[in-house]
Amino acid sequence: MGTYTTTRCGNCGTAWESMSYGRHSLFGPDKVKCSHCFHINNTKQRLWRDMNIFEKGYVLIGQSINGFLFGGLGTIFGLSVLSGYINDFESFSLWQLFGLIPLGFGLFQFYNLFTLKSQMRKTETLYDNNGGFLWSHEQYY
Repeated sequence: MGTYTTTRCGNCGTAWESMSYGRHSLFGPDKVKCSHCFHINNTKQRLWRDMNIFEKGYVLIGQSINGFLFGGLGTIFGLSVLSGYINDFESFSLWQLFGLIPLGFGLFQFYNLFTLKSQMRKTETLYDNNGGFLWSHEQYY
């Protein structure tokens, strides 16, 4: 499930917005630098390498439950709606094509789940390359 997030710079008030898929996680950069005023903002998030075993477990279990629950439900629902179209081609209904939406959502949840490790590695690499922060436009699209 997606979560729409709006955050503001603590110095200039510029709004940063993003859509994050999956549960709101503890994982993320602890420092975000505003692209507008260059002020460094502290966050409540932590990098994977800085988390203790309980925080890592919380992130992994939460993301797994979310990925399998919403991924499975979306995929099953999408396939069940589309199966009516596939099995009975003569009675094609435009509504059956809407089965592609939950199917795509479900598959996207599985994709996010199985690429979680590479997403974390990419974030940590970007954090290190910037010198210990992420720019606001890198964290919030």
